[in-house]
Amino acid sequence: MQLTDQNAGKNDPYLGADLRNGKISNVWRDSPAYNDGLNVGDEILTIDDTKLENLPAVIASKKVGDVISVKVKRDGLEKTYKVTLVKSPIQNFKIEPVASPSKEQQDLYKKWLFL
Repeated sequence: MQLTDQNAGKNDPYLGADLRNGKISNVWRDSPAYNDGLNVGDEILTIDDTKLENLPAVIASKKVGDVISVKVKRDGLEKTYKVTLVKSPIQNFKIEPVASPSKEQQDLYKKWLFL
C-alpha cells in the first residue's frame, strides 16, 4: 500500500475562510483571508462587486495569484479588503495498492486487515 495525495499537482485557488449564513464562520491561520484582514463574524456582501451567492464556486472561478476585492460588513460598517488567492494547501490522501507488492508487503497488508 502507498499513500498518495490526490490534490498533488492541482493548482486550485484558496481563500482560507468558511461561510455560514453569509457570515465568515472560520478563518484558517496563515491563509489569505487571515493575512489580509478578514475576521470571523464578517458578513461578506460582495466579491469583485458581485453579490455573494456561492463562495466555493466564486473562488473556484478564480486563479492562484488573483487579487479579489471582498466587501464585508463588520460592526455595522462596510469595508473592502484586497485578498490575494494562493494555491490550496489542502491535502487529500488516499491509500492505494502497490503495483507489485513484495511477499513482506503482502504479509503486512493481510496482518493490517486481520486476514
